[in-house]
Amino acid sequence: MGAGRRWCCVLLAWLLWCGAPGAALRPFEAHYRLSRDGLPVGETRVRLERLPQDGYRYSAFTRPNALTGLWRDDLVEEVSEGDLVEGRPRPRYYSYHRHGGAPRALEIRFDWEEGRLRVSGDGGGWSARLPPGTLDKLVQQWALSLDLARTRPLPVGGPLVSYPVADGGRIKTYAYEIDAVEGEGTERRVRVRRSKDAGGTDYRLWFSPARGWLPVRIERRYGGHLWRMELIGPDAAVAD
Repeated sequence: MGAGRRWCCVLLAWLLWCGAPGAALRPFEAHYRLSRDGLPVGETRVRLERLPQDGYRYSAFTRPNALTGLWRDDLVEEVSEGDLVEGRPRPRYYSYHRHGGAPRALEIRFDWEEGRLRVSGDGGGWSARLPPGTLDKLVQQWALSLDLARTRPLPVGGPLVSYPVADGGRIKTYAYEIDAVEGEGTERRVRVRRSKDAGGTDYRLWFSPARGWLPVRIERRYGGHLWRMELIGPDAAVAD
């Protein structure tokens, strides 16, 4: 149960994009199926909204299915709000809320003028230095999609990019490498692996160039199980 809950929470960190990278921000909604060892355990719904003055708001909501709900009733919601600065996301506010059997709350504010990260949650509040270019756990996926779309040629078999990420109350380094390019045409997939703070690979992701560099599949082995997230639709941005 603990492993399943944590997996559903960290899955939300991967659910960010905004239609075709480099295009104008377009509101949309998309759905993912979550499974453990092939057994469906829940779903995640992600929504992108445009805010005034080049702002954005992402919300991601995860809930267990009826079967899983017999042993876990946690609902998880994450929100990231910020601005597009020179075509790249810069977060202002991030929140994480888990409702149900094991409630938890966390909020992070990015004070770029003072260069401080201000964190509040169930354990109290604290402040930390805010390095330039820091992202939150949710919006870093969008940045990765943008970088994949802009990088030519793709460095298959080598490092792609790394980001400083506000992960809880700490700044951690998320590093990505491209493993391989699979398939052809509209079925072409770019397989990427992630490591955190120079550790081993903890995630593998498959991105679809034909779908605006959307992550269409994500896998992680955790707690002796294979956890998977797969896109089920709709996979297109909603027109204005």
